[in-house]
Formats: sequence, structure tokens, C-alpha cells
Amino acid sequence: ILLNVDSVNSYIAWDFSLVQGKINL
Repeated sequence: ILLNVDSVNSYIAWDFSLVQGKINL
């Protein structure tokens, strides 16, 4: 479960950075 949560957090961080990049563009 801990590994799963870490994977979800990593995905959220990646998705958030991707959205930030689109906003900057």
C-alpha cells in the first residue's frame, strides 16, 4: 500500500508539473 501511495503521489506531482508547463506556455 505504501508503494502504491508513493506511485500515486509521483503521478500527481508529474501531472501537476505538466499542467504548470501548459499554463506557462
